[in-house]
Amino acid sequence: MAELAGKPALPPPEEDYAMLKNALVTVFVTDFDRAVRFYTETLELKLTERHQDHWAQVTGAGITIGLHPAGADGLPSDPNRGMSIGFNVDDLDAARSALRAKGVEFTGESTEAPVHLAHFTDPDGTPLYLCQQVGF
Repeated sequence: MAELAGKPALPPPEEDYAMLKNALVTVFVTDFDRAVRFYTETLELKLTERHQDHWAQVTGAGITIGLHPAGADGLPSDPNRGMSIGFNVDDLDAARSALRAKGVEFTGESTEAPVHLAHFTDPDGTPLYLCQQVGF
């Protein structure tokens, strides 16, 4: 395994984790069309798959999110279940302003080094946040 500054670097996925090729986060939603609009229009992620109102996949830099209707085979996303999705940005203020202009309401922020965070939710209450690294 390669080293970086005297510490072991993470191996490429195909080196030690050949079984796991990639990953995605599935978010259960109560209004499928509203969720697709939010993730594609508001967050500007790319819609890469849509199978009627049963499944959609959106992608951005380094993340794939699956959208699935809540129902018999799944539960709605719950802010108390311990999951949140973060999006790294170069300029937190600019990203927050752009999302506010699209109707996103922010629920809190943290400006302690080494990261600045701005928290918000999707229309179903799934916790999301913007993250700007400032102390590295």
